[in-house]
Amino acid sequence: MQFTLEQEAIIASAGDIKINAVAGSGKTTTVVAYARSRPADARILYLAFNKSVRQEAIRKFAQQGLHNVQVETAHSLAYRHVMKHSGYQLHENGGYKPYELAELLKLPKMADAKAHAEYVLANHVGKFLAYFCNSSKRQVQELNYLDTVADPSAQAFVRTHYALIERSCRVLLKRMNGGEVPITHDFYLKKFQLDQPKLAFDYILFDEGQDASGVMLDFFLSQDATKVIVGDTHQQIYGWRHAVNALEKSNFTTFQLSASFRFGAPVAELATQVLNWKNQLGAELPFPLTGHGGGTGEPVSKAVISRTNINLLAKAIEYLTHHSADVQRLYFEGNLNSYTYADTGGSLFDVLSLYNGRSGGIRDPLIKRMANLFELEEYARETEDGPLLMLINLVE
Repeated sequence: MQFTLEQEAIIASAGDIKINAVAGSGKTTTVVAYARSRPADARILYLAFNKSVRQEAIRKFAQQGLHNVQVETAHSLAYRHVMKHSGYQLHENGGYKPYELAELLKLPKMADAKAHAEYVLANHVGKFLAYFCNSSKRQVQELNYLDTVADPSAQAFVRTHYALIERSCRVLLKRMNGGEVPITHDFYLKKFQLDQPKLAFDYILFDEGQDASGVMLDFFLSQDATKVIVGDTHQQIYGWRHAVNALEKSNFTTFQLSASFRFGAPVAELATQVLNWKNQLGAELPFPLTGHGGGTGEPVSKAVISRTNINLLAKAIEYLTHHSADVQRLYFEGNLNSYTYADTGGSLFDVLSLYNGRSGGIRDPLIKRMANLFELEEYARETEDGPLLMLINLVE
């Protein structure tokens, strides 16, 4: 195929590099060509963002006969390293719910506090655990969990009980490390980083670098291999999971993929204007955007995107309620069930049953323990559980 000048420069590059690639600019094609241009006996690791991307990358590398490329996700790599001969047991759901942590850690029912205080404590312990496990830090004490808390009522709760939250987080980590309780996905990824393994690869290609976790970036940068980071600094969506932008955190030689083949020039021009508002809002653009569209075609439907599935459900209800004459059909990407559940496991139907006083219809153990909707809303605000608050708003 005919490569652009930007692609040719990347393929011919040497040493550690980072590639800022706008949407639809052929980054996977470029990375595959980069791998193909390396020596046939080179050992190459491609780190994909998730399982579905990994499967697609395996197919593309295989099509090119690049059997010297091993494709992994950060978690698959860490799982294989940590779990082999460790004796660890993985939690059946991959992580703990607040009510499980409250029972596991025997969190106190404080006489002078609200009835659900131990569940608020447990929620913050779980979030502190995720914050630490996704960071590059080696000890819990090196982090200030309050830095992640924004809601005033949640801040007040965390300040009051900070010592207990931190201590409980450390106890949980110790018990998981000792094999006393099942471990989480976050834990074995953190253990992988702390073990500081040196992998036998000549090249490591790190995809979706704008959404790298601090823990994985720390491991990646510590390797002796030639390193390539690929991503789009404008498309970070996992900040809520403490992602860091690897393109900004590394001082590698910078390359651009600025020509998108996904859409035409009018869309590219509009996107550039929108992104330039980052400057107006005080955020300096780390890389100049010179994207131009190479695609064709016109949109034939309206798409709604959102940070949360619950917001999408709310928008669907709004369309069906107020604009039903204009809506021929609605399509939800993915499993519809994911649009009616909060992060902690409670469903829209659980909240509705609580609202109607039908405790027998509540399946989620935490919501079942709440006396009424007001108490559940108080819990959601003190834990900054946005999806749960949205469920409550939908029911109300």
